[in-house]
Amino acid sequence: MLIAMQFDFLLTRMDKANRCVLWADARDNAVLRAEHQFLHNTKIATSSINEKKAFDKSRQRNHPVGRYIGLPQMLHQLLGESDIHTNLVFEEVCTRPFEYRSTTSFRLNREGKPTSNKNQVTTEGTSDGSSTYGQGTSDTTSPVTDSYSLRKVKFTGNPARQFTENQKLLFRSGSSSAMAYDKVTLFGIRPVEILQLFPRLREYYEWFEFSKNVMKPNDIANGLNEDVTKCMWIDGLGRRVKLRKRARPYVAASLRKINEAHVHPHSWKLRCHLLYVIENHQEEPLFISNDDTRLPICVFSRLSPNRSNDFLYHIMLVLGEYDTEYDFKVASSMKHSLAKAKLIPFEALEDDAKLAEASTHLLKRVIEEILPLQPVTMTKIDDFIVKADELLHSVLFEDSIPMTSLPSCILSELLNEKNEEMEREWKHRRSAQLDSMMLGLKGVSGLPKKEDVLNATKVSPIKWNPLEVIKQTEEQSDESYNEQQFALSLGIKAIDSYSRQFGKQRYAKGILTNGAPGAGKTFITQAEGFYGMTQGLKVMSSSLMAIRSTAIGGYHLHRLFQWPVGKRGNLYRLAEVS
Repeated sequence: MLIAMQFDFLLTRMDKANRCVLWADARDNAVLRAEHQFLHNTKIATSSINEKKAFDKSRQRNHPVGRYIGLPQMLHQLLGESDIHTNLVFEEVCTRPFEYRSTTSFRLNREGKPTSNKNQVTTEGTSDGSSTYGQGTSDTTSPVTDSYSLRKVKFTGNPARQFTENQKLLFRSGSSSAMAYDKVTLFGIRPVEILQLFPRLREYYEWFEFSKNVMKPNDIANGLNEDVTKCMWIDGLGRRVKLRKRARPYVAASLRKINEAHVHPHSWKLRCHLLYVIENHQEEPLFISNDDTRLPICVFSRLSPNRSNDFLYHIMLVLGEYDTEYDFKVASSMKHSLAKAKLIPFEALEDDAKLAEASTHLLKRVIEEILPLQPVTMTKIDDFIVKADELLHSVLFEDSIPMTSLPSCILSELLNEKNEEMEREWKHRRSAQLDSMMLGLKGVSGLPKKEDVLNATKVSPIKWNPLEVIKQTEEQSDESYNEQQFALSLGIKAIDSYSRQFGKQRYAKGILTNGAPGAGKTFITQAEGFYGMTQGLKVMSSSLMAIRSTAIGGYHLHRLFQWPVGKRGNLYRLAEVS
């Protein structure tokens, strides 16, 4: 008797239970023999390993092996029925950084501006939690243009009802072929009317449903209304957005926490209207869907504190409150990004006591809201929590990212193949680099000698301070000298951080030296490179122009990165290839 059952859980790992081994009879090859063996709980890793070791030592190890299952399960396999049925609905949302989301693609034109494809009418889900927009009908124009332009015309005198500047950056246009938007981007171009009322990513995808088809221009124009309580919710692509019926009690609890002083007047008016409708159990087909299906469960990307930058970005996307992801990406530091995502208060940035309290509160939220959704074993939970705490403390108090892997300066030594040709080439290149640097610094007195620099190692570096040796010249203004000292101090700090092999490790941030022609950029980079060589580091300079690369003692970019040489070479493509 076959019984169908429905459960509200998801089985993630199957116990092998029994093993079936087949072999031909030694005496009569026409007879096929089968033997089944009972296996202990193979869902436990140690038990599975022990069972495998025992089987590898047995005589049956070279015979065909299968699972010994019952008749109902055989029928399930033959009829194509799933062994487990669930009524849970999952909404996959990729929370990796923008450039790592597989369905997000764009390219740069010759002017260096991003271009991509237009989004058309129909939508369908993809495997990584995005939406793909396919071909539409001939009487429908680009939905990005329709939704944006019609709203701009309708609310000319009310900028608060139009898309924000950061939302406009998320719109893409280009050719008419199909284009995919990831769900974080779709969250950023949600309807303006609910922009401030629902600022969290998880709530948006659990509480709201979206139409599969993009609305036509006439329907969008008729749906927009000056009265926010009569205006349809239409996102940046022209899709209709409605509240799920079963989400009403959760929405009401969330709306009660909103402070009138923190939102626009139209958002507060809509908030009061929704609360009245929900609390009085009224029907509102304009905003609330009649579909009474189960609320979906958001499933985010699997990220651990070992990937520090990605994990911090994951925290801000999942736990933060924001209009678009650009709102916190443009901050000056990771600490300010967390504040812009409303994960720590701005007033705590200059107060260590308040900052420590905010760090503890944020760690508690990570444990309660992110850790339960991560596929992590019990043996690694403590490591997850400890590394998350160290990461948050380092970012908030030291403005740096802790390093949990092998230091870069040691890794470069391990990866460097020790052969005669490499050693000979590097010895020549190091001497050429040093000659170029000392020529650029010939006006500076008190520099270490060339022989001493060539003999310097990371174990026995030369102790000296370029800030004390490089003096102000007679032709140099005070502003220029102060700027030069500041730029040089940043480079020295980065080199010292990179050279640290033991103790508390931090990722060394790259230094970009920018200035007008003749401002002294080459002098600064030569001084920084010279200091790096005195600390025993391997320094290599390069330039896009071959003659310039040779002049500074290095390789030009094509030779250094083995780029193909041709008239059609594109700098962005070459960087991608390298």
